[in-house]
Amino acid sequence: MIARVLLLAVLLVHLACRATAQSDPQNAPANRVGYGGGAYRVGGGVSAPKALYAPDPEYSEEARKAKYQGTVVLWLVVDANGRPQQIRIQRALGMGLDEKAIEAVKMWKFEPARKDGQPVPVMINVNVTFRLYALSPHPDSAGQPPRFPGVNTSKYPLVVRLNAISFSGSGAARTAGYQAAITDAGQERQVTISCILASSHCLVLADGTYPARWEENMKSLEILGLSWGGHGEWKKTEYTVKLEEPAAPGGVTQPTAGAAAADRQKSVTSGNIEVLSDTQGVDFGPYLSHVVDVVRRNWYTVMPFQAKAPVLESGNVSIEFVILRDGHVGGMKVTVPSGDIGLDRAAWGAITGSAPFAPLPEQFRGPYLALRFRFQYNPKKTASNDPSENDAH
Repeated sequence: MIARVLLLAVLLVHLACRATAQSDPQNAPANRVGYGGGAYRVGGGVSAPKALYAPDPEYSEEARKAKYQGTVVLWLVVDANGRPQQIRIQRALGMGLDEKAIEAVKMWKFEPARKDGQPVPVMINVNVTFRLYALSPHPDSAGQPPRFPGVNTSKYPLVVRLNAISFSGSGAARTAGYQAAITDAGQERQVTISCILASSHCLVLADGTYPARWEENMKSLEILGLSWGGHGEWKKTEYTVKLEEPAAPGGVTQPTAGAAAADRQKSVTSGNIEVLSDTQGVDFGPYLSHVVDVVRRNWYTVMPFQAKAPVLESGNVSIEFVILRDGHVGGMKVTVPSGDIGLDRAAWGAITGSAPFAPLPEQFRGPYLALRFRFQYNPKKTASNDPSENDAH
């Protein structure tokens, strides 16, 4: 069975909707269109629908092999029961991704729009953005003992602790690797695990603790992780295992990269961006200023409809991730969700859509720079449709 490649699907609903075949334009309400049973536009007393269940789309095999990414724009009506209807392609992407976007959106469930307290059908545009992204540990996995709600631990009895992600190679041979500690029946062993990014079963994992099981006579691991920064559903990925060589007699055991970084950590805070790892005395001000500018611009392009007028929903999202030496991003996880999947996905997409960043400064010799971004939607509930009223640092 071909393992499913996870995607980032960013929900973006535009207020301007195309009206067609209006049966009585003289007598119809100003924000209602005589199409699809008389669907409304959002605004003018009509609230916006809210996504309650939005499963990720699958990647088409053709697009996966080509590493093809982009956004499909769909027009649809959310009916009075919160179900998507009359889905049409507004902007196609190709390589089978248009069909995958429609298949996924057909399964979405919304809290319906309302007018005068009653549910009504509305027309919306949905942007489904296809990007690869990492799996993350469950929030309860940080405890002792670690917990993995929803996982049958009799089938996944191993506990795998990952740190120090690294990338090597290029093109089709590019691999992701980790230093890992595997606890098996109470015994811990140190290993190196890796997978080829171009393969269908390889998904990048954030640092943390995961349930797993042996495959192929202990030559590989099947690891379970959560999509959406630890707040989605369990997905599986497979990594090849290499046992660590024992230390030479009299040798000195070096601390792991994660432990060393923790010992040296010098947290720096500026506005709503926080540096979580050791800067080694390097001034990252100019570099971070550029990072913030790029993320902000991409955030505005995926700003969800509920963050704009007339809805102006408020919310705060915090996301932690690392920028590797070559500018690529890893270890993403949502640490503070907003409670609205649309707001969370837009923040997530702002970062993934900005990667890779510029390489880290040459004078910095560390393996990565760890950051925490805070995204603030409408902190003052201003009545502007300008997304710059929102704040991302």
